[in-house]
Amino acid sequence: MNASKSAGRYAKAILELVNEQDCLLAVEKDFASFLQVVSLSDDLRIFLNSPVVRGDKKMSVLTRIFPDFNAMTLRFFALVVKNRRESHLIEMAHAFEALVQNQRGIVPGTITSSVPLSADTKALIIQKIASSFEGKLELT
Repeated sequence: MNASKSAGRYAKAILELVNEQDCLLAVEKDFASFLQVVSLSDDLRIFLNSPVVRGDKKMSVLTRIFPDFNAMTLRFFALVVKNRRESHLIEMAHAFEALVQNQRGIVPGTITSSVPLSADTKALIIQKIASSFEGKLELT
């Protein structure tokens, strides 16, 4: 199975579970923190992707780095490591965030401009674009 398909399936599964267990906000916060730390640490990315490091060692490091994570998040990490999919964990976290945004009806977008835009101009652009979408528009 290719990585993005696998990541999507894991993300969908954890989303369904956290919705049932009513811990979406906590797990969402955990995934955001995880992605932030991973984006700042090449060593952690390399460590998670290493086929030489045993899964129990990877899980031990994850629980030491993220001791305050929700139990559901840590169980998800443990399942991913047990199934030897930890090299896809970053992609799973991104897929989870996208599914959460979709569930909330948020449409992500990016505005690119050659000149800085005023707050009024940004608001006008957002209003114009949002009128053609169902849901909330979130632009960066």
